[in-house]
Amino acid sequence: MQNTTMHCESQFIVTFAYYEKALKIEPKNISLKLKYAELLILKKDYQRALAIYDECLQRQEISGDEDLLYKIALFHFRLGTLEKSAQLLKRVIGLKPNGKYYF
Repeated sequence: MQNTTMHCESQFIVTFAYYEKALKIEPKNISLKLKYAELLILKKDYQRALAIYDECLQRQEISGDEDLLYKIALFHFRLGTLEKSAQLLKRVIGLKPNGKYYF
């Protein structure tokens, strides 16, 4: 069991390093940034993950992705940035007024 845990941790470190290298090569790649933010969450580096998510929200190609906006809104809520969470939820409802995001 301990070997399995150590193996998983080492795989995570390697994966994390590969994403960092990939982002140096392609710093504007949104897909890479979003996956990297997810890795940061697993690493419990919530503030950096949130900064990446907020940076990605500035990009036109994902500004209308209601699923991603909803995910980031919930993340803000969990971290206590309630005003930002409310703003994002308003955007989600504006994009999908009859959608699945009613409470």
